[in-house]
Amino acid sequence: MRSKIAVALALLFAFIPGLVFAQSSGPTVEWNRWDARITVRANSDQFQVAETQEVHITGGTVKHGKRFWTTPVQLQNVYLIVGNDATPQQLAQNSADQPGTYRVSTANNQTTLDYTLPTPQNSGDVYTVQINYVATTPTPGLVDWKIVPAEHDFNVKSSTATILFPDGQAPDQTLVHVSTSNGSATVNGNTVVIKSQGPIAANQAFAIQVPFGAGVGAAAAAGNTDPNANNGAANDPASNPAFPPVSQPGDTGSIQLPGIGTIVAILCILGIIVLFGGGSLVRNLLGGLIGGAINRGTGGLLGGGSSSGGNILGGGQNQSGGSERGFRPSDGGQDRQIGNIGNDKDSGGGGSFS
Repeated sequence: MRSKIAVALALLFAFIPGLVFAQSSGPTVEWNRWDARITVRANSDQFQVAETQEVHITGGTVKHGKRFWTTPVQLQNVYLIVGNDATPQQLAQNSADQPGTYRVSTANNQTTLDYTLPTPQNSGDVYTVQINYVATTPTPGLVDWKIVPAEHDFNVKSSTATILFPDGQAPDQTLVHVSTSNGSATVNGNTVVIKSQGPIAANQAFAIQVPFGAGVGAAAAAGNTDPNANNGAANDPASNPAFPPVSQPGDTGSIQLPGIGTIVAILCILGIIVLFGGGSLVRNLLGGLIGGAINRGTGGLLGGGSSSGGNILGGGQNQSGGSERGFRPSDGGQDRQIGNIGNDKDSGGGGSFS
């Protein structure tokens, strides 16, 4: 009898660790989408963010959600759509961890949001949370933001960033950069839309870097539909006002004045001619030189012959007849420099559930 009890207790104690582990492992989820709508403020490095997460519970029960940022943000409000009710419900800020409330804490430049669902959500349920906050880009002049931060234990099926710029401050599409993961971008007026390509794996970020400001990346030639128009522009003095105009070999578009030695030699020759040949010979010689220069059309000592290359910064015609392509200088004659790339080692924050 005692042996049977001992065997039963041994089996029970062997089973308990697995039971405790199953209870402490927490729920499992996947994000159907983790999106952000970013509104860039004029003349500011701050922007408004409406972050939307659609959460699908795949195992266990979710009562709480957490979202934290590794840089300070100004959290404004939190909305939820739970169950079959499609009307967003605004959560109340409360530190008592009551259903349908949230609390915010800050420590060491990290901002943490903890929210409690109105009712627990079980496996198979889907709910949507929208978090509205104001953020400051870590890189001035650049929307440098991790739409999906790196610290998340579950898969994100898709992510879309919609960025709204003030009039005239949206960049050229070639300057939109997805710094972490893969994505595609489209630019329509003042709106840039960046979509992830494929799912975003656990503990992987989806980060973007987009320059903004007056004149940044604006195409110089109206009606230019060449998608490669700006390729190599950084090395082309004719299309980038950051480079000074450079005279090309054989360019006769500017007046080249002779040196002092040449002038003295000419005066000596003219003096000898006047001494021995008289003024009529000088007039005939100069008339022939000027007339020949005009007839040839190449520009001479006193002429201003035409150049073959068009204006460096203007929209003149080039040698092949097409218009010059490049970037317009920003307002005030200053060229706006794109900021340095942010530190990719920063996770940007994360999200979790309990």
